Amino acid sequence: MVADSLSPNVAAFISGAVMFALSAVGYAYLRNRHAADMEGVRRERGLAEQQIEEEQARLRDYAEVSSDWFWETDSEQRFTRFSGHIFDALGIDGSSFIGKTRREISTTQPNDPHWQAHFAALDRHEAFQDFSYNLQLPDGNTMYISISGRPVFLDNGDFAGYRGTGRDLTAQRQMQSILSETQDRFRAVIDNAPWVVFLKDLDGKYLLANQLFLEWLGTDMETLAGRTISDRIDAETARQIEIQDREVIENDSVLEQELQMTFADGTVRHVLVIKFPVRDSSGNMTAFGGINIDLTAQKNACAARSKHCKKVSQFLTTPTV
Repeated sequence: MVADSLSPNVAAFISGAVMFALSAVGYAYLRNRHAADMEGVRRERGLAEQQIEEEQARLRDYAEVSSDWFWETDSEQRFTRFSGHIFDALGIDGSSFIGKTRREISTTQPNDPHWQAHFAALDRHEAFQDFSYNLQLPDGNTMYISISGRPVFLDNGDFAGYRGTGRDLTAQRQMQSILSETQDRFRAVIDNAPWVVFLKDLDGKYLLANQLFLEWLGTDMETLAGRTISDRIDAETARQIEIQDREVIENDSVLEQELQMTFADGTVRHVLVIKFPVRDSSGNMTAFGGINIDLTAQKNACAARSKHCKKVSQFLTTPTV
């Protein structure tokens, strides 16, 4: 054998060279493997950081959409942070609130039950949602505010303060005020109208009725709302009204008819009924309204005149002796 013919020194040299070569190959393999592993770690870490950034951006977007500003307080419930462009828009210096408690910036009376209940919740370190109040602005106008907050606790359980959000409800409150005034004016108009005015849904149930109609029926709006008229008039009158309602709905057009109505108390009225479709912004019929004009007095007067005229005619045509 060749190995047997080599001297011990040569054999030892060859063995050492082989071991060195194998060690070099192994080191290169481990180094490349380590580099590949590190690259994978860096790639995974990069993906994780990207996901965290995207999630944080998503949370910021949600928070900004649902609120107009953010606030924080410390363990003594003194404001430590305000953020939000609304302060600049309203001409409010948010930094003027830093270091003050909500009690100190509140302009309400100290015995106001609304605020006292809120202060008690803060002292108990409870979360709160949509607490609303008014704030006097530097220009003299009133701002309507809604705030929500959650308590923050340290790892050892100690109270560290609050973090929360605020929303400006001024435009909403102003719109509600305008809507309320409009409704009051509308109610005043229909309640002082000399005719019956009502609104029904497509099932014939009352949504609105003026005071005159409620007096005819001997009921109130709370009782009538969501019901039909069937229990307030006789069966035949109810049947005719249902026929009229279906005609308006099916033809989607205005209806005008005279109708004799007999009410539950026995009162009989001759009325001119006008019914018409009520549409939404898309032009779809969502309800129908009506006006009833009481013709009873005119009918009775006409009948009385007719009876009188008949008597006069009979008198004039009766031969005298």
